[in-house]
Amino acid sequence: MLVTLFGVWLLSALHLFSWFTLVFLYGGCFLLRWLHHHNWRVKKQLHLISQRVGCIVLDALDQGFLPKIRQGWQRILQFGKEELAMVEKLIAIALSRNILEVLLITVILTFAVLLRFEHPLRELRFGNPDSYGVLLATRQIIAGDWPGQIHSFPMLSTLGSVLSLLGAIDAMQVIRFLNPLLGCVLVLSVGYSLGVISQNRTAAFGAMYSLGAYLFTSHLELSQVTPLWLQQWLTTVTESLNSSLIRQWAGGNLEIGAIFLVLGLARGWEASRSSHRRDAVIDTVCCLTIVAIAKPTLLILALIGGMSFFAGGRLALTIITTSWIVLALVYALPENPLGWENSFLLTLPIGLSWLWGLALIPIIWLLSLVLGLWSEIICLILVFAIAVNFLLPNPPKITYLEYEMAARKTLELRVRFPIKRWMIVAPVEQLAESYGAGWYEDLGLFVEKYAAKVSNSDFHFRYSVANMFIVVEKRPLATGISENQTLPYSVLSDPTYRHYRSSAGRASLEFTALQMCETYRHLHPQDVAIYYEDRDLRIYQVQLPEDL
Repeated sequence: MLVTLFGVWLLSALHLFSWFTLVFLYGGCFLLRWLHHHNWRVKKQLHLISQRVGCIVLDALDQGFLPKIRQGWQRILQFGKEELAMVEKLIAIALSRNILEVLLITVILTFAVLLRFEHPLRELRFGNPDSYGVLLATRQIIAGDWPGQIHSFPMLSTLGSVLSLLGAIDAMQVIRFLNPLLGCVLVLSVGYSLGVISQNRTAAFGAMYSLGAYLFTSHLELSQVTPLWLQQWLTTVTESLNSSLIRQWAGGNLEIGAIFLVLGLARGWEASRSSHRRDAVIDTVCCLTIVAIAKPTLLILALIGGMSFFAGGRLALTIITTSWIVLALVYALPENPLGWENSFLLTLPIGLSWLWGLALIPIIWLLSLVLGLWSEIICLILVFAIAVNFLLPNPPKITYLEYEMAARKTLELRVRFPIKRWMIVAPVEQLAESYGAGWYEDLGLFVEKYAAKVSNSDFHFRYSVANMFIVVEKRPLATGISENQTLPYSVLSDPTYRHYRSSAGRASLEFTALQMCETYRHLHPQDVAIYYEDRDLRIYQVQLPEDL
């Protein structure tokens, strides 16, 4: 992970970032590891390799290349069969000895995968506005333009750019599925860390299940006699937990930091207890370094965990979990008296999942007084049954910022038209989707510049591209933002809010843009065509003069 982050940053700074340099980077890492394994005896290893290659070439010249090729292919097949048989044997042993654990993990991962991949599989567009920023940064890295306007290291964008280049996959598709994959990894990391530190498998399964199925949503109805500050506080916490459901498949740097925080705590505990202390210490340092890069404020929990390890695993977990929840709840207080950022509140589901797992430990002990060895199984069955019937998450309130076909058609333009020979005029979401392949102009600025000019029959759009596409919404997208919501003046005066987030502003802009395009189309029918149209959307294709 660290090699990827710093390698991509260095290659981008040197303007050498490409699939070839990535292959060279990872190949160099494997080569260094191989040389370290052979005590850096480069000359000896090269001599042995040259001898083997020479013998193979001489045998091939003596017997012919075809028998050697057949022999090599047979060896590969035999090796594959042996490895497959070994894997099947290991799976059979695991199933015979730990059938219950395999079944539990399968159930937990089923809930986690279904929850996190349901919406990404159905929708290409993003449900979290931050994902468009991640996509833009990813495309900038791929294009060789390191994103300098962001305030933290773009870890998710760095991973996305590597996968996009090595897999030859569009960056939007990578981000679309990388986010839910990280959500599933977070579930496994939470269970692993709790199991290692508490030495209780049932607690680990409970924590994994609570986060995997996300049992933390609710509809809170407060009494009118409740104090105002308490109403605000409880509403903030509840709304944060409900909205964090979307972050399970649309996360970012914070989720990466949380993954390596819990892994670092687990490896730190092993470093204080294990005989393989050197490897555990190295892993801990690497994990905490990544946390420091992703979200430095989470290191507070790492410090608390390190100081509490002397008290024992379960007590340390209790201290860390309590601290996590308290930090989140203090942030949620009205006006945030301590001035903390919302990292702890957004990651509160992780703390609650650990609390869920820790709560199972005394429950299992009490049940063991009656049920004996069956206490763990009965406890997990009861937990699963109660959660499925009463605690499964409510449907998320996703606020989309564009129509699905707007995203799909923008990606279609990237494939169908030559690079930098087309431009798109659309809302700000299309900037991230078109970056690196075509030019972009904001629809609001476009309307301000040309609304008064298109009625002139001698007027023509002048851009140094062959095709211009104008995305206009016939039915303006409902953003879900209430017009009665109190917002600061800096937000109300921002062009992005005025043109695209405000329902009234968006409707006015789209109506003006539609009239403008229809007027230009009526005056220049030979230059304007309808590229795509449905009940919500219309995309105009404008052929521009070639004399520029």
